Amino acid sequence: MHQDPKDVPMPEPARTQLIAKLRYMGRQYAAGQFARGGGQQKHYLEEAADEIAALSARVAELEADAGRYRWMRGIDSFAEWTRVGHYAADALDAAIDAAMKETTK
Repeated sequence: MHQDPKDVPMPEPARTQLIAKLRYMGRQYAAGQFARGGGQQKHYLEEAADEIAALSARVAELEADAGRYRWMRGIDSFAEWTRVGHYAADALDAAIDAAMKETTK
């Protein structure tokens, strides 16, 4: 099956460069507006850069959660489940991550 290029996420170095370019251009536009007597408000390009950065961080979190879920779905034995144990919600992700590392050795 062929994947449409627009469905493939931008690689991290390129995304970081894009965010930096958007922030730079936004600051340039905002400085020009201020020099012409406009207010000192954040330009929409800077807002777009902030949103891309926030969404990228959220995607990374969701990818980690998806990896945990896929790992848990693949557990075949009770012994593997007991490796995770019973944890409070805050510690569960760390316990699953540790168990995942242990089973991939």
